[in-house]
Amino acid sequence: MVPANRPFSAFAKAASGRLILLVDHSSAQRRMLAVQLVREGYRVAEASSLPEAMLLQEQNAPDIIISDWVLPEGSGLDFCRAVRSARRETYSYFILLTTKSAKIDIAAGLSAGRTNF
Repeated sequence: MVPANRPFSAFAKAASGRLILLVDHSSAQRRMLAVQLVREGYRVAEASSLPEAMLLQEQNAPDIIISDWVLPEGSGLDFCRAVRSARRETYSYFILLTTKSAKIDIAAGLSAGRTNF
C-alpha cells in the first residue's frame, strides 16, 4: 500500500519488479490483488479514489495500472483518459476491471484507453 504522501511503503519496497498501481474503493479487493502481485515479484501502489490515483500515477509513473470502473469522485474511464492525455516519457498499460458487458460500455472503455503514436 502506498499512501499518497509517500512514494512507496515498506511492503511495496520489498519487491523489485515493475510497479503496478491498483485503484479500487474496496480495500479488501486491493489487498487481495496486491498480495498476489507482490508474490509474483511486482511492486504495488494502492489508491482508493480518483484523486489519490491521479496523484500516485503522477508521482510514480507506474508500468501497469489496474483500475475498477466505478471509483469515488470519478470513474476508471476518467482516470484512463487522464493518464492517456498526460504527456509522459513512459507508457503505462491500463487494465480496467468491470462487470459491465454492454457493447456501448466496452466501446467506451476501448475508446478511453486508445492512444495515438
